[in-house]
Amino acid sequence: MSVGCNYLREHMIPEARIHYAYIDAGGTAPNVVQDRSTVRYEVRSPYVRQLTELFNRVVDVAKGAALMTGTSMNYDLSMAFTEYLPQQSPCPDRRRLYAGDRRTKMDRGGLPAGQTVLILMMILPGK
Repeated sequence: MSVGCNYLREHMIPEARIHYAYIDAGGTAPNVVQDRSTVRYEVRSPYVRQLTELFNRVVDVAKGAALMTGTSMNYDLSMAFTEYLPQQSPCPDRRRLYAGDRRTKMDRGGLPAGQTVLILMMILPGK
């Protein structure tokens, strides 16, 4: 699944992002193929239309990985956001308020304008 998504990165728009983390690797024994695993994928794109297309491709990668390994998969859409449109401050003198903090919202940990986030939970159980 991870390898397929890494190859998918070559075929997506430059502004899109795919992040993943293993939530449950199925066990701790080394050199053993576990009977189940759970992975969380976060897909980001500037617009919902682009995100939907990328989301469907990530699901197809998961289905292909399950088909290749002779297992099954299911997924759960756990969270989604629409286009982020920043609101201008109602304070006309906002520069004075932020004079000591010249960092952008992205520097402070926020999302840049136009970013859409989708979080996908993939569960790959054994046969």
